[in-house]
Amino acid sequence: MKYFLLAMCFLTAFISHAHADTMYISDIREITMRTGRGLDHKIIALLKSGQQVDLIESGKDWSKVSLGTGNEGWVLSRYLSSEIPDSLTLKNLQEKHAGLQSRASVLASENTELKQANKTLIDDLSKIGKELDQTRTDYEALKKESAQFLELKSEHEQTTIQLSEQSQKVETYESELIKLKLSRNIKWFLTGAGDLLAGFIIGVSSKRRRSSSLL
Repeated sequence: MKYFLLAMCFLTAFISHAHADTMYISDIREITMRTGRGLDHKIIALLKSGQQVDLIESGKDWSKVSLGTGNEGWVLSRYLSSEIPDSLTLKNLQEKHAGLQSRASVLASENTELKQANKTLIDDLSKIGKELDQTRTDYEALKKESAQFLELKSEHEQTTIQLSEQSQKVETYESELIKLKLSRNIKWFLTGAGDLLAGFIIGVSSKRRRSSSLL
């Protein structure tokens, strides 16, 4: 029976704690939390303004609360409020404001970095654009020079072919000229030899005639 009563008390306390309302210490500096109802009970904790507690049992003068650490005790009911105290709201707003300022500072720094990066990108883009224009100009010049080179190459090849043909013609003419000169030399030689032979024959005939007349 004893264990049953203890279990029921524990279960009741657990259920009460599970359904406890959230309360706040009102805007005063500190209040005391005691072991029982009344100022004659022992102080077990000092609660600051804005501190959050769980309401276990509400009373007209005294209320039982539980701290986040699990400690339980009694406080004066008039110091409890279901609304967030102004001091805590102000503190939260100040923390949010500080957080926003910090975030704004970070964003400003990031914005400066982004602006610098954007400027660098614009400069790089301008540089790349100029290099692209120069590349196009060089390409057109090379294309033109290539066309001229191909034209000169074609002319050179045609000239080479013509020179080769002319060389062949010259060689043919030289060969024919040599043959012609040789033929003329032979004719001249034969003509001269004929003349000499004819002169020799005439001379011999004359001598013979003279010799016959003397006899």
